[in-house]
Formats: sequence, C-alpha cells, structure tokens
Amino acid sequence: MGYPRDWRRSGARIPGDRPWLVPAFALQMALGAAVEARRLGWLAQALEVRVPFATGYRLVAVGTLFNNAIPGGTGGDLMKLYYLASENRSRTVELAALLVIDRAVGLFSLLAVVVFLAFVNGPHASDAVVGGLITASLIGMAVIALVAWATWSHTMRAGRLYQFLITKAPFHNVLSRALDSVHAVRRHPKRLAAAILLSAMGQLLLGGTFALVGTVLMPGLPHVLVALLALLGLVANWLPLTPGGLGVGEAAFAAIFAMVGHTGGARMLLAWRVGMLPLAALGAVLYVRGELGSRRGRASRARPERTASHSTEVRLQDNSVTIRAAQPDDAAALATPDDERDHLGPSSGTWVRFCRPAPSPPD
Repeated sequence: MGYPRDWRRSGARIPGDRPWLVPAFALQMALGAAVEARRLGWLAQALEVRVPFATGYRLVAVGTLFNNAIPGGTGGDLMKLYYLASENRSRTVELAALLVIDRAVGLFSLLAVVVFLAFVNGPHASDAVVGGLITASLIGMAVIALVAWATWSHTMRAGRLYQFLITKAPFHNVLSRALDSVHAVRRHPKRLAAAILLSAMGQLLLGGTFALVGTVLMPGLPHVLVALLALLGLVANWLPLTPGGLGVGEAAFAAIFAMVGHTGGARMLLAWRVGMLPLAALGAVLYVRGELGSRRGRASRARPERTASHSTEVRLQDNSVTIRAAQPDDAAALATPDDERDHLGPSSGTWVRFCRPAPSPPD
C-alpha cells in the first residue's frame, strides 16, 4: 500500500516533547465511542431493536479495529452487522439499514459542525478553497436531507418509482424492508433529533481536541480555524480508498493546512490515529475472547440450536397435539402445553407453527 508522496516528505512525526498529545486523542476516542454507542442505541429503538450501551460500546471498539483493516470503514460496519444479526436473525436487512442510518447521522452532524464553525470563524473561512469545501459540506447535508425526505414522504412512497422499487425491481423485497426501516425512523423524531444533537456534540469535542493539539503543532493559528480545517480533513478521511483512509487523510490534512501556511496537518492526523490504538486494542481483545453483543447473543452463538430430528412426526387431531419423536427432548421442545400462545418447532428442516385450537362453543 503506497502513501501520497507529499505526506512522506512532510515529516509526519509526533513531537517527543509533548507526551500528552496522544493521550488527549485517546481520551477523546473513548468519549467519542460512548457517543457513537448511545447514538446507535437510540436509533435502534426506532426499529424496536434493543442495543444496550455496553453492547454498543463493544461493537464500536471492534468496529474501530476493523475500520483500519478494510477500506472505507466498511469492515467495522460489517462486524457490527454480523453481531447484531446474530441476535436478530430475521431482521438482517433492517439492521443493515440501521447501520446506514447511523452512518448518515454521523456524517450529517459532522458536516453541520463544519458549517457552524465556518460561520463562527468568519473572515478566515473566505479562502476560495476552504469556501469550496464548506459549500460541498452544505451540498452533502442537502443530499442527506433530500434522501431522508424521499423515504419519509407519503407522496413519494405512493409514486410510481417508489412502488416499482418495492414491487418489481431486482431485490425488491430487500429494498422494501430497507426503505421501511428508514421510514420507521420518521415516527420517532425526538430520538432522531437527540441522536443528531449528541453526535454533533461529539464532533465538537473532536474539533476541540484538534484545536488543543494545534496549540503545539500550529502555534498562532486561531483555534476555531484549526478545528474547522481538521474536521474538513476528516471528511476526506471517509473516502473508501484505503483502510481507515490511511494516507488519504494525511494528504488531505497536509494540503488543507498548507493553504494557511502551516505544515503540521499530517502530524496532527497521525497523533489522532495513534490515539485510536487503545480503543482498537480493546476491540481486538473483545474479538479474540468472543465478548461481543449481549450476553444472550453470545450464549446463542456459543451453543448450537436444538432442532428436532427428521423422524419427528406431528399430528393434529381435535384439541390435542400428538408428537412422535426420535428423541424425548424433541417432543418436549415442540409440545409445551399452552392454550394462549403459538408453539414453534422444526419439522423436516422447516419451521412450522403449532396452535392448540380453542374449544368449540357449546351448542
């Protein structure tokens, strides 16, 4: 994997006389992971999926590990999806949509903070290139809002294009479930607003950490400008070109800060990456030990599901259920007597539903 030539020549080394730089980013990463875990939990509630904070934090930690192994951060999302789906096996499509929504909320809040800092920064944001990046941020926010509106609008959902996508297009069943998941978030505006606000606070915390580090690497540069330029560089770091944006982000930071006459951009992002290592190390430990997801999910992955043998025979007659099974446990699993709820059990490799019919009313 090659790195941009200008980054190699930039002398991207962390100053040895400032040992607190990396711990500052490590603390920010720990708090940022807490923000991301809480945001994921709130958004999951809109889909009636329970993601406790501890579970979300473990998923974020292992996601950080895999984000730096597979381009564009997709590795972390795939691992999150795997462990979430292992506890909700019938809702894989909805959970994939949840992770897309989570990413969109994170990106929207990042772009919103960039625009906010641009207005606060005032004259320093008038540079043509920086102004162009801010304009691109506004366009990005508008695109995310437009896509959300298109999936939430009852008019759009009743249109021909939407109906074609969910009824006749290739993989229309998957598209229908994914779009319904996005639409479900519309019914929980308070949770969505809270997730965006919390995420924006996390982005402001990150920008503040960059500004603090900027006092060492770029003395004399206004703090708000440092935060603005650093967050703009992180947008480029999202590009799915190298694992975790490695190299691309450094080149973007070096170029953006060079526009204001400073050469410490690559070193700043390097300090951020090194500060990410403790969280990634925690993710590695959790991954190796298999301590991901909730306790119930870990237990279900640790033991195989009990299924009835192919020789199981089920007969429904009047108000009774007769089961003949090769193993007593199979019969017990299928025929727990309960008149008020359905019973699920495997038969001949498929799942079938058994209901005890209600007694007939007296004549």
